[in-house]
Amino acid sequence: MDKLNIVQKTVVSIILATMVISVVVPILFFLTVAFSNDVEMTQFPKRIFSNFSVTVKVASGENGEYELFHDRGDGEGYRSIITTKNPTKLENHFKRQYGVIISGEELLKDFSATRENGPMEFKYRKDLFFNFKQFFAIVNNSGKALTPS
Repeated sequence: MDKLNIVQKTVVSIILATMVISVVVPILFFLTVAFSNDVEMTQFPKRIFSNFSVTVKVASGENGEYELFHDRGDGEGYRSIITTKNPTKLENHFKRQYGVIISGEELLKDFSATRENGPMEFKYRKDLFFNFKQFFAIVNNSGKALTPS
Protein backbone atom coordinates (compact mmCIF):
# COMPACT_ATOMS: atom_id res chain seq x y z
CA MET A 1 0.00 0.00 0.00
CA ASP A 2 2.95 2.27 0.62
CA LYS A 3 4.18 1.73 -2.96
CA LEU A 4 0.78 2.70 -4.33
CA ASN A 5 0.88 5.91 -2.30
CA ILE A 6 4.28 6.82 -3.81
CA VAL A 7 3.03 6.11 -7.35
CA GLN A 8 -0.08 8.23 -6.74
CA LYS A 9 2.00 11.13 -5.43
CA THR A 10 4.34 10.88 -8.42
CA VAL A 11 1.49 10.84 -10.93
CA VAL A 12 -0.25 13.77 -9.25
CA SER A 13 3.05 15.70 -9.15
CA ILE A 14 3.65 15.09 -12.87
CA ILE A 15 0.10 16.20 -13.71
CA LEU A 16 0.43 19.38 -11.61
CA ALA A 17 3.83 20.19 -13.11
CA THR A 18 2.41 19.74 -16.62
CA MET A 19 -0.51 22.02 -15.83
CA VAL A 20 1.76 24.71 -14.39
CA ILE A 21 4.08 24.57 -17.40
CA SER A 22 1.16 24.66 -19.83
CA VAL A 23 -0.06 27.89 -18.17
CA VAL A 24 3.22 29.64 -17.34
CA VAL A 25 5.01 29.19 -20.69
CA PRO A 26 2.27 30.82 -22.82
CA ILE A 27 1.88 33.69 -20.36
CA LEU A 28 5.65 34.24 -20.41
CA PHE A 29 5.63 34.18 -24.22
CA PHE A 30 2.78 36.73 -24.43
CA LEU A 31 4.55 39.03 -21.95
CA THR A 32 7.76 38.81 -23.95
CA VAL A 33 5.93 39.66 -27.17
CA ALA A 34 4.11 42.55 -25.49
CA PHE A 35 7.36 44.17 -24.37
CA SER A 36 9.41 43.45 -27.54
CA ASN A 37 10.32 46.09 -30.08
CA ASP A 38 10.05 45.63 -33.86
CA VAL A 39 13.56 44.25 -34.23
CA GLU A 40 13.12 41.71 -31.43
CA MET A 41 9.86 40.51 -32.99
CA THR A 42 11.73 39.32 -36.09
CA GLN A 43 14.37 37.34 -34.19
CA PHE A 44 14.26 33.57 -34.20
CA PRO A 45 14.46 31.76 -31.87
CA LYS A 46 12.55 34.10 -29.61
CA ARG A 47 14.23 35.08 -26.37
CA ILE A 48 12.49 34.12 -23.14
CA PHE A 49 12.76 37.64 -21.72
CA SER A 50 12.71 40.93 -23.59
CA ASN A 51 15.83 43.11 -23.58
CA PHE A 52 15.90 46.28 -21.52
CA SER A 53 18.36 48.02 -23.82
CA VAL A 54 19.42 48.23 -27.46
CA THR A 55 23.02 48.16 -28.67
CA VAL A 56 23.88 49.66 -32.04
CA LYS A 57 27.19 50.14 -33.81
CA VAL A 58 27.78 53.44 -35.58
CA ALA A 59 30.43 54.38 -38.12
CA SER A 60 30.99 57.84 -39.54
CA GLY A 61 30.51 58.15 -43.27
CA GLU A 62 30.92 60.70 -45.97
CA ASN A 63 29.34 64.17 -45.90
CA GLY A 64 28.75 64.07 -42.16
CA GLU A 65 26.50 61.01 -42.39
CA TYR A 66 26.47 58.16 -39.92
CA GLU A 67 25.96 54.52 -40.80
CA LEU A 68 23.97 52.61 -38.22
CA PHE A 69 24.47 48.86 -37.73
CA HIS A 70 22.45 46.48 -35.58
CA ASP A 71 23.37 43.03 -34.29
CA ARG A 72 20.30 40.84 -34.67
CA GLY A 73 21.85 38.16 -32.48
CA ASP A 74 21.81 35.47 -35.17
CA GLY A 75 25.59 35.01 -35.15
CA GLU A 76 26.14 36.82 -38.44
CA GLY A 77 27.38 40.00 -36.76
CA TYR A 78 26.28 43.56 -37.47
CA ARG A 79 24.16 44.54 -40.46
CA SER A 80 23.89 48.00 -41.96
CA ILE A 81 20.46 49.45 -41.28
CA ILE A 82 20.44 53.13 -42.16
CA THR A 83 22.83 55.85 -43.33
CA THR A 84 21.82 59.44 -42.60
CA LYS A 85 22.73 62.68 -40.91
CA ASN A 86 19.12 63.80 -40.52
CA PRO A 87 18.30 63.97 -36.78
CA THR A 88 14.56 63.52 -37.35
CA LYS A 89 15.13 60.38 -39.40
CA LEU A 90 17.41 58.95 -36.69
CA GLU A 91 14.94 59.83 -33.94
CA ASN A 92 12.06 58.18 -35.82
CA HIS A 93 14.15 55.09 -36.56
CA PHE A 94 15.09 54.62 -32.92
CA LYS A 95 11.52 55.21 -31.79
CA ARG A 96 9.82 52.89 -34.30
CA GLN A 97 12.36 50.09 -34.59
CA TYR A 98 13.91 49.92 -31.12
CA GLY A 99 11.36 51.58 -28.84
CA VAL A 100 14.01 54.08 -27.67
CA ILE A 101 12.77 57.60 -26.98
CA ILE A 102 15.69 59.96 -27.60
CA SER A 103 16.08 63.17 -29.58
CA GLY A 104 17.87 63.15 -32.91
CA GLU A 105 20.22 65.91 -31.78
CA GLU A 106 21.27 63.81 -28.80
CA LEU A 107 21.97 60.87 -31.10
CA LEU A 108 24.06 63.03 -33.43
CA LYS A 109 25.98 64.37 -30.42
CA ASP A 110 26.71 60.80 -29.25
CA PHE A 111 27.62 59.64 -32.76
CA SER A 112 30.04 62.52 -33.32
CA ALA A 113 32.64 60.61 -31.27
CA THR A 114 32.92 58.14 -34.16
CA ARG A 115 34.59 60.82 -36.29
CA GLU A 116 37.69 60.67 -34.09
CA ASN A 117 37.54 57.14 -32.65
CA GLY A 118 36.18 55.16 -35.60
CA PRO A 119 33.20 52.79 -35.36
CA MET A 120 31.77 52.54 -31.84
CA GLU A 121 28.98 50.71 -30.05
CA PHE A 122 26.28 52.65 -28.25
CA LYS A 123 23.78 51.27 -25.76
CA TYR A 124 20.42 52.93 -25.20
CA ARG A 125 17.71 52.10 -22.69
CA LYS A 126 14.49 50.89 -24.24
CA ASP A 127 11.06 52.23 -23.21
CA LEU A 128 9.39 48.98 -22.11
CA PHE A 129 5.89 50.44 -22.36
CA PHE A 130 6.39 51.90 -25.85
CA ASN A 131 4.02 49.37 -27.49
CA PHE A 132 1.28 50.19 -25.00
CA LYS A 133 1.76 53.94 -25.45
CA GLN A 134 1.53 53.50 -29.23
CA PHE A 135 -1.66 51.46 -28.89
CA PHE A 136 -3.37 54.06 -26.73
CA ALA A 137 -2.18 56.87 -29.02
CA ILE A 138 -3.51 55.19 -32.17
CA VAL A 139 -6.80 53.64 -31.05
CA ASN A 140 -9.60 56.14 -30.47
CA ASN A 141 -11.21 56.12 -27.01
CA SER A 142 -9.00 53.27 -25.85
CA GLY A 143 -8.35 55.00 -22.52
CA LYS A 144 -12.07 55.32 -21.87
CA ALA A 145 -12.61 51.67 -22.78
CA LEU A 146 -9.84 50.56 -20.41
CA THR A 147 -11.47 52.11 -17.35
CA PRO A 148 -14.59 49.89 -17.26
CA SER A 149 -12.64 46.76 -18.06
